[in-house]
Amino acid sequence: MKNTVICENCSSKNEYFRYKCKNCGSFLRTKVANIDLGHMLWQIIEDPAKAFKTIVHSEHKNYFVIVLLLALLKIFLFRFSAIIISERATEETTFLVELSIFAGFFIAFLLLLTIGTRIVLKSFKYNTRFWDVFATNIYSLIPFSFSLIFISTIQYALFGKYWFVFNPSPFFIKPVPAYILAGIEFLTLVWSMSLFYVSMKVHTKSRIISTIYMIVTILFIIALVYFVPVLV
Repeated sequence: MKNTVICENCSSKNEYFRYKCKNCGSFLRTKVANIDLGHMLWQIIEDPAKAFKTIVHSEHKNYFVIVLLLALLKIFLFRFSAIIISERATEETTFLVELSIFAGFFIAFLLLLTIGTRIVLKSFKYNTRFWDVFATNIYSLIPFSFSLIFISTIQYALFGKYWFVFNPSPFFIKPVPAYILAGIEFLTLVWSMSLFYVSMKVHTKSRIISTIYMIVTILFIIALVYFVPVLV
């Protein structure tokens, strides 16, 4: 068993997520009942490793639905723009229908990613819990939630619907702010990648596994955005 915590009372090895020692019952850490969203958001910026440990230790992974929905909508806006730019959209294509289908695919992807991760980690003798991995995956998407609330608001204020439909392209309407905002969007992706890395490092303490996990996860998200065919 890897990534363990040593009990100070009896020196037994315990899984990193345990609250009490499985051998002697001594407390291994402070109890965390719920996630404080405001504190969590600041902690993800200031000390993401500590934030993900709090998520793992929390008995209730609250607010993950809100984070997931906001991030999902932001990522879908990337996909919707890709559909328009590549002219794959048809007259029957609707925003809400595509969003519903994409949401199903995306949630299924996160569930399969979590299940697959646990199976692979178990083969390398890492013991994890489903909801811990699932919650840290979702909170790794929080940069997209921030982007939806703050950046997308600015984009819409400057370009209206043209930022999302690219007809005409916002890079022709106002090139300087358009490129600046696009650069910020790229930094959002980089930030999310770094969070996937940190979250997996909390589970495994392995740089190699965390790097591979980060790359694979982001590649799958990009594939969902740009390469999944229009379904309606």
